[in-house]
Amino acid sequence: MMWTLILLIGFLPVSGALWAKKYVKGAVGRAITIDCHYQEMYHSHTKYWCNGYTGLCSVLVKTNGQHRRSGRVSITDNPEQRKFTVTIENLRSGDTGWYSCGIETPGVDARFNLHLKVNDELVSVPVLRYLSPANVSRLGGSVSLSCESLQGSLPIQYRWYEQTSSEQLKISDTNKLTLHCQSFNQQRYQYYCSASNWLGARSSGMVNVTVSNNGEICSYVTEINGIISGALWAEAKVRGVVGRAVTIDCHYAPMYRSHTKYLCRMWDRQCTSSVNTNGTNEQYGRMTIRDNTSQGIFTVTMENLVSNDTGLYRCGITTPGNHPVFDVHLQVSDGSNHFSENTVTKSKTSTQRHTYMIVLSIIGILLILLVVCLLCYLKRKNRESKHNTSHGEGNNEIQETATLEENIVYADLHHYQNNEAAAQSANNENGTVYANMKFKRKSRAGHSVMDEDNATYADIKFQSQPTKPRRKAFSPGTP
Repeated sequence: MMWTLILLIGFLPVSGALWAKKYVKGAVGRAITIDCHYQEMYHSHTKYWCNGYTGLCSVLVKTNGQHRRSGRVSITDNPEQRKFTVTIENLRSGDTGWYSCGIETPGVDARFNLHLKVNDELVSVPVLRYLSPANVSRLGGSVSLSCESLQGSLPIQYRWYEQTSSEQLKISDTNKLTLHCQSFNQQRYQYYCSASNWLGARSSGMVNVTVSNNGEICSYVTEINGIISGALWAEAKVRGVVGRAVTIDCHYAPMYRSHTKYLCRMWDRQCTSSVNTNGTNEQYGRMTIRDNTSQGIFTVTMENLVSNDTGLYRCGITTPGNHPVFDVHLQVSDGSNHFSENTVTKSKTSTQRHTYMIVLSIIGILLILLVVCLLCYLKRKNRESKHNTSHGEGNNEIQETATLEENIVYADLHHYQNNEAAAQSANNENGTVYANMKFKRKSRAGHSVMDEDNATYADIKFQSQPTKPRRKAFSPGTP
């Protein structure tokens, strides 16, 4: 007895270290998730899930990387949220029993015992959802809906029916329904979905379809449990800045052109302070509404925004029965964020522009250097050309000089003191100077050719100071 008590105490869970729901229920065929929470001190420890408790607990999965999944059971640790999650898929009746969340620690492991009960359940009422955008029907496209029972034992069988005045027509055996505008030939239709398992069946709410087909544009509106698609839509989130104005565009289907539109603010599920298009309240305080029936848009403008304008607003259309509505959330900032975004945008633009200017400047400098180098090159080539031309001309001149030296006639002026011309010069009272000149031809070597036969002599008389001339009688014999 003492040893049994000691054994039980050794496997008792550590108080406050680990906790979860004590009793958990699941349905046959479905999956279930169980969250086991732990203290911060265990964020790095190995967690596990075991079947049973105390010393009889058989480990199924661990978070140490070796047994994160085993068959239908998997385990995932989330240290940031300080919890690990166990998922059991495709539950069976035999899964009913005691289980434990566990943490491996030195000495005694931290554990928490819980009981799982798996039962057969009847299906819940199917939930209808739109699988396509809200405005697709206005454009004449197709609208898809889904039908799903969130509770109940699997498997579940789904069927879609069309409700007429006299009968119910089954149109599909799936959980999805697609409506095409071109297939409608009436103005109103009604559809519903059923879900069933071996314990029974449940039906969904009615899907009401209103068709507007004027021969040019086919549009229709679907309504599910008061939620209308295709009748009205807008941007779900709109941002504004304090002191400025903001506009909210609410689009509607053509069938609502003559109806009254409005925008109101939601306060505790009540829509108050509305403006509408009925001609009496087109302006309310800082809000103004305008309807553009040709485009199917009514626009609400709010001027001089304040921070308290932040909140939930509702676009609506007044119709008999359910009113089509669409909720819009307006967020008004003080301008700092807007200014910051603008500043960042301007800074980016300025940086890009500055970079662009730097690149252009570098390209300009490179072009200038290229032009300067080209000019220097052309100038140098011009100089070389002139230098070569000058040398060529000099060589030509030398050659011409050498050629001319062959035929040039040199004149040597000699003063002879012993000839007759010298005697006459000395005795000439009129200052007449006589010169005896001898012309000789030089050879190509530059030496005079001493050939008396080729020498030419001439006596030339220079008179520097002529006196009054005396006319002499002409004599035929005067040389």
